[in-house]
Amino acid sequence: MGIEPNILENKKRHIEICLNKNDVKSSCNFLKFVKLKHNALSDFNFSEINIKEEIFGYNISMPVFISSMTGGGKEGNDFNKSLVRIANYLKIPIGLGSFKLLFKYPEYIRDFTLKRYAHNIPLFANIGAVQVVEFGIFKIAEMIKRLEVDAIIVHLNAGQELMNVNGDRNFKGIKESIAKLSGFLSIPLIVKETGFGISPKDVKELFRLGVSYIDLAGSGGTNWVLVEGIRSNNLNIASCFSDWGIPSIFTLLSIDDSLKANIFASGGYETGMDIAKGIALGAKLIGVAAAVLRAFYDSGEDAVFNLFSDYEHVLKMSMFLSGSKSLSELRDNKYFLSSYLLAELGVFKQFYEA
Repeated sequence: MGIEPNILENKKRHIEICLNKNDVKSSCNFLKFVKLKHNALSDFNFSEINIKEEIFGYNISMPVFISSMTGGGKEGNDFNKSLVRIANYLKIPIGLGSFKLLFKYPEYIRDFTLKRYAHNIPLFANIGAVQVVEFGIFKIAEMIKRLEVDAIIVHLNAGQELMNVNGDRNFKGIKESIAKLSGFLSIPLIVKETGFGISPKDVKELFRLGVSYIDLAGSGGTNWVLVEGIRSNNLNIASCFSDWGIPSIFTLLSIDDSLKANIFASGGYETGMDIAKGIALGAKLIGVAAAVLRAFYDSGEDAVFNLFSDYEHVLKMSMFLSGSKSLSELRDNKYFLSSYLLAELGVFKQFYEA
């Protein structure tokens, strides 16, 4: 028995749409309004710079992870296997696409059990919050155990689902299910949005529910309402949400420093400078996805290696030029904000009280 053709076609179409950056990129990326402070008297050797990080018991090479993108279908599975191998070689974490389809097509589990390629790195499984409600924590936990992953991502993707004519409509019970799952699992639970961000108030609520880490996954990167709008040829509705959401940097700048050690940031981080800025703002890790997808489909695995080599060099250059030998020093007040961003941040804090 094979997977239903419409499921395969939808996932294949998602990849095709996301390769066209200008069609699906959110119109509200504020990273350009963050600047790192220049230090002309950095008095140390460039080789002393340390960008290694520790997460889930692994020593990783830089504070970056490959964020979940797709799963199911030959294109997605081949892509995931290649990326997991690359991530393992580079020693950076990676998240897999949603394993939702395994509850209907359990024979495809081998395409999701990729820990055999990821001996050196944390590997994250991924499922929607609605599926946690639908299938219950015991079935979810059993599937996670079979996948042999180091952490589980539960994603919040209401915008995408509501834009999909066949998508989920009932989100009742997601908070209770997240709390129960976090208390039941023996591995860390990460909650992420899928491109519209998480407010400071909701960050606190998620930590109260027992979540281990939060990936803000804010606006500024791929907009999944636009992706679904293009797929369904319904841009009249989708385009109304082209600037929807909360940029991750607004939440990073609004939450207590004590929370940031458990915060990941993604959504619009495409260059080494973007990564450096996200770390300077306090994020534990920065998630990248669309840039990796495009590099892979444009020029293959070599292009992905080159992309991460660029990330490493730009991050280290940014650290040297800001007088930072370590990530902790980069996080120590090494940025300033434009007057425009300060004004926008003031409005944000007024309406999104932590």
